[in-house]
Amino acid sequence: MRKLLPKGADLRLQIDILDNQKIVAVWLTRAERDDESVMARLRSLRSEYKAKKYTVAEYHSGSGDLQTSVLDLLAYNKRRIAELEIEREKATTPEHDVHLKHENKVKAMER
Repeated sequence: MRKLLPKGADLRLQIDILDNQKIVAVWLTRAERDDESVMARLRSLRSEYKAKKYTVAEYHSGSGDLQTSVLDLLAYNKRRIAELEIEREKATTPEHDVHLKHENKVKAMER
């Protein structure tokens, strides 16, 4: 369920309440993060849902470049998957075959 709490004349604070998982997700822009009235309301919200045994997750907008961050994350995930595949193969394959497969994967990742 998505709940929008009024926070000013025409602005709304976005809050997603996941009752089945007991999670409250609060999405904050940089301006909201720096607004003391928003943060005061967020403290109140945290108290309210803590009493109900919910986890309150806050998502703050970052200051980095989104495209660069996503590309870095994708590159990391690609490397990590290759590393896990190599570890899995080492556990089930003789050493010589694993070395050849590793070289092939490294070459494929470099393309």
